[in-house]
Amino acid sequence: MSNKKIYFQVLVLMVVFTSCSKSQNTPQKPENQPVYWHAPSKGYVLESVEGTNKLYGVSAAGNVLIDANVLPENYANLVFTEEGDQLVGTSDLFIDKVYFYKLTDTTTVFDSTSIDFSVDPKINAEHFWNLFNDYYAFFDLRGVNWEANLSLLPTVTSENLYPVLEQMVQPLNDFHIGIFNQEVNITSGEARILEHMNAHLTAELQSQTFPELLTAIRSRVPIIHSKYLDDTFNSDPNGNMFWGLVTDEIGYFNIANMGGYAPVEDEITAVNHVMDQVMNDIQQANIDKIIIDLRFNGGGFDGIALEIASRFTSISRPIFTIKSKSRTGFIEEQAITLNPKGDYQFSGEIVLLTSPFTASAAEIFVLSLKDLPNVTIVGEHTMGIFSSILTHRLPNGTYINLSNQVYTDTFGTVFEGIGIGPAQENKVPFLSTEDFNTGLDSGIEKGVTILE
Repeated sequence: MSNKKIYFQVLVLMVVFTSCSKSQNTPQKPENQPVYWHAPSKGYVLESVEGTNKLYGVSAAGNVLIDANVLPENYANLVFTEEGDQLVGTSDLFIDKVYFYKLTDTTTVFDSTSIDFSVDPKINAEHFWNLFNDYYAFFDLRGVNWEANLSLLPTVTSENLYPVLEQMVQPLNDFHIGIFNQEVNITSGEARILEHMNAHLTAELQSQTFPELLTAIRSRVPIIHSKYLDDTFNSDPNGNMFWGLVTDEIGYFNIANMGGYAPVEDEITAVNHVMDQVMNDIQQANIDKIIIDLRFNGGGFDGIALEIASRFTSISRPIFTIKSKSRTGFIEEQAITLNPKGDYQFSGEIVLLTSPFTASAAEIFVLSLKDLPNVTIVGEHTMGIFSSILTHRLPNGTYINLSNQVYTDTFGTVFEGIGIGPAQENKVPFLSTEDFNTGLDSGIEKGVTILE
């Protein structure tokens, strides 16, 4: 969860390319002539001229400049290949491709002479409403009548702009929604997370704020270190993973983040280096049972989730599809396959520990492994926010995050809003008064019982 916010500035302009290779048959373009590329699945237009790239957001309300001078070093190594009238963007950190199409007639989706810069609250509220109306994918699933918010637009003033925007998005209970500027930091769904995480705690142990919740979650780590790993474990340099043995026959692997292993350009290399260590230790321990703990994991990069998951499958297999909401409907699905990587893949029994804090890229990990016959989920339902964050900008400079991608498993099931959870007999709360009082971890206890 926090990782999605950490990488917010990267994701703002994820469509920017750090390098661009052209097919040999691509005709040369006249110098000084702008070339416009449109990504319908993102609502972005890229203007390229004289080596300078500008990025715009487009919606039914108009056009907004997102970045006037895109600098490659600021972004997540997204590489575009130009193939005729199409740019195809790929990155190791993002699991789906981004498609830009050359605009021969810009007036169909974009007017380069009409760019909105405005602090007028009503104009900004109108852009906000239209961005969600055009690109948000889950109004029906989350039971929200977005059109009803049109009645709020005439009431907007300079004093109440952000409270009104917050009023619009809170019913969606989607933690991937965000409204950010130097003074404002609004999210949707914090109350719902607190409710789920407090459900098995008595009043004196319940968290009233999100920072309090983070403190309560982190307080569980020393218990795992001492009671279950006997303070004998390995970890990566940044503390994003730790692993050891619960018993002589059962391993334990805690993945706390799907990012933050190295600077963005080195993330995949760093993660694979750590995973080589993890898998070597597992192999050397000669175990065929393991608990993988994702209860502390609030997300990060989907690409990292798949890199880690690839060490726990021995065959290539389709795992889910992704489709994106555009102004005209849903873009054609992209099928995602999980491929084994590394010199050794673990194929023994696996217990996956999940919680309501397990979110976003961590849920992609669960989605990738949940149908394997050797995997059992224990704990609680994950948060249910699978979509990558789509970021746009209002005319006054405020950034907007929203969810516009639908992830569907191979059985046709969408887990957005509900998350992925265990069978009834394997439901165990992550935070409970009983565990705080006894100094135990009921999730690990249940995992050991299943694996023994």
